[in-house]
Amino acid sequence: MTYEIEIGRGKRGRRAYSLDDIAIVPNRRTRDPKDVSVAWQIDAYKFDMPVIAAPMDSAMSPETVIALGRLGGLGVLDLEGLWTRYEDPQAVLDQIGALQDETNSPAVTRRMQGRHLRRCCGRPAPISGREAAVDGQARALGNPCLHTAAGAAAGRQELSPDGEELMMANRRRRRAGAARMAGRQRSGEVAVRLGRGLREARRSLRMRQADVADRAGVSQSWISRMERGKGGSASLETWAAAAAAVGEQLVGFLERAPGADRPRDYEHLKRHELIVATTRAGGWRALPEEPVDDDWTRSRSVDVALLRAVRREAAVVEVIDFFDDVGAAKRNLDGKLAALDRRLTHVRDLTAPGWRVGGLLVVRGTRRNRALVREFGALFAASFPGGSLAWLRALTDPAAPMPNEAGFVWTDVVGTRLMEARLGRSEERT
Repeated sequence: MTYEIEIGRGKRGRRAYSLDDIAIVPNRRTRDPKDVSVAWQIDAYKFDMPVIAAPMDSAMSPETVIALGRLGGLGVLDLEGLWTRYEDPQAVLDQIGALQDETNSPAVTRRMQGRHLRRCCGRPAPISGREAAVDGQARALGNPCLHTAAGAAAGRQELSPDGEELMMANRRRRRAGAARMAGRQRSGEVAVRLGRGLREARRSLRMRQADVADRAGVSQSWISRMERGKGGSASLETWAAAAAAVGEQLVGFLERAPGADRPRDYEHLKRHELIVATTRAGGWRALPEEPVDDDWTRSRSVDVALLRAVRREAAVVEVIDFFDDVGAAKRNLDGKLAALDRRLTHVRDLTAPGWRVGGLLVVRGTRRNRALVREFGALFAASFPGGSLAWLRALTDPAAPMPNEAGFVWTDVVGTRLMEARLGRSEERT
């Protein structure tokens, strides 16, 4: 049985009950109040008292919102009410109070509607300085203050012609346009991809959803929704917290927006930069994207070619961000090794010894890549028998010789350091 109901396109809410819907009766068993919690939360905000104030000017003022927040409840101000439209609404409230003797009069109804619409002029009411101050005080107490724009439609059937026109103008402005609809569709697609990544990262750590929720400061049901691709309405802060809870980080940018987007090979370039900077200490000359074939119009290029003329050593370094085809990656490295060896043979100085050429695979240490290498550990160990530590020493120490066999090293996820790879050994599980 589910207690959730549809509250809009792509949104669901848990059913709430009023006092008329429930009954409190004595029980034969006694519970210590310390063992009972009535706390609840919305996203990352937790409340000690299960009370949400009605967004009505007659029920909630800025002072009562703050007082309710101190007690652990959630205060709500009406965004289209008098408390938020006027810096000092007391004069307007006094005028309304003087009309109480004529409550059923249509003229009085129009005058009260006018007080709410006068400051609107067909546009959504701005958040006043008073409202912002109340919100800041409520957040300082550890509880947010909600603002709702749900109050103005209650007496629509009795609006004056001018009031009706203003209300319809507001409604047209709030109607979702093409950009808004495209945004909803795109946020849903991104939420599905993020949810899959969150689920895979959690499962690789053998964590429960409740464990991730506890670390991220949200409910387990929210983590479940996010993993199922229903987290389009979650805030960036919530997604970042969930990613941090599973040892990942949230990275985002705008595509095809001048000045805002990163290159598609951004992560690849970071590892190029790392290799060039690291090997400088080992006496290597780095040649990024170096062509290795004689036909320059169709030549393949090495991610980073390394030359150390003093020792007559050359290395083909290939960077892998994501294993799409492991066999193709190995064949690609072998082919470029052979091509660079042929090229160096053609320019060989007969008075000097020949060049010794080696290959190195540098792989981004994501959880997916590590899991794949762990699963096929024996295969990777046979394909890259060169010692990982020996390769790291050769890259950074001018006196350390380059291994004779192809090697494999990791980089950290953010691309700031090279790390040893223990292929085919239990230590690779770390």
